Amino acid sequence: MARITKADREARERLRRYQARKQFHAGVQSRLRRDNLIALVGGTLAMAVLAALQVLYFATR
Repeated sequence: MARITKADREARERLRRYQARKQFHAGVQSRLRRDNLIALVGGTLAMAVLAALQVLYFATR
């Protein structure tokens, strides 16, 4: 029967923490990408609405 040494436990714990950090970072990156996309679409839509309102305003004067 193989004995699990303290070094083995510490190595497994380091690996577990490393994988948890990688997973957390990947989640943050995907949220940032999604938030940037939402901001880009929202900003583009707002600019289009403002441009259309200006055209309508000056076209009816």
